[in-house]
Amino acid sequence: MIFKLLIIGGIIILTVTSFSYLKIIKKLQRNFVDVRSSFKVASRSFLALLIMFIIGYISMLLSIDMLINEAKSITSLILFFGSIFTFISVKLLDYVIVELQRVKMNRYDSLTQLLMKDAFQHTVNSKYDSFKDVSCVFIDVDNFKSINDTYGHMYGDIALKYVGKVLRDTLPVDAFVSRFGGDEFVAIIEETDKLILEEMFCSVKQQIQDICLEEHRGLVSVSIGICVSRKALSYDELLKETDECMYNVKKNGKNSYYLKVIEE
Repeated sequence: MIFKLLIIGGIIILTVTSFSYLKIIKKLQRNFVDVRSSFKVASRSFLALLIMFIIGYISMLLSIDMLINEAKSITSLILFFGSIFTFISVKLLDYVIVELQRVKMNRYDSLTQLLMKDAFQHTVNSKYDSFKDVSCVFIDVDNFKSINDTYGHMYGDIALKYVGKVLRDTLPVDAFVSRFGGDEFVAIIEETDKLILEEMFCSVKQQIQDICLEEHRGLVSVSIGICVSRKALSYDELLKETDECMYNVKKNGKNSYYLKVIEE
């Protein structure tokens, strides 16, 4: 009788655990666009573990009359406490996700899903002692105030969100990308080949021009400054040089890019 109660209790715990796990997956999909792929393997493994427990319970119930009493007791205890362990593990995973969400809110811009300025500075300065053999890019949305005034702030937000998506999808996965403030974006990437950089940011510029506002294309454009650093620069020096590249584009008609190489 006791081992039957343990089995029933284990099944109930496992059922509750399964629902909790599904809620966790939904939470990941809703709140963690940037890190969702990091949990893919872990999620599949955890789901496989739950399936194994379910199969174990079903197998035991089907063969229950064939087991001797001692084996029944041991098996039921293993499955019961195993289900408790699974439940606790899922709850701990949920707690970790909540903490990640809190960190994400402090580090990432909610509109573009890119690093905020302070988080970007802290991250890149933690990775690099000096900025050598890297490229820094400034992207500024042209005439952004006019877009807000003409179409409204909702469409301005749509434009910024789309720029963020283009940068996330087009730049290398190891790039550091930030919404630096307002309509300005900055990125640091470990690519210094001029031809590759020109091709990459011509693609970025064209994709952004393809955005549709009020059924009109070509209303959103960007000015892009690219600084390839082949000598050791500080964070402030690198950003200053890149900012100058971007304003060179602004002074010469906007909607283009300017690339400068700083040699050793």
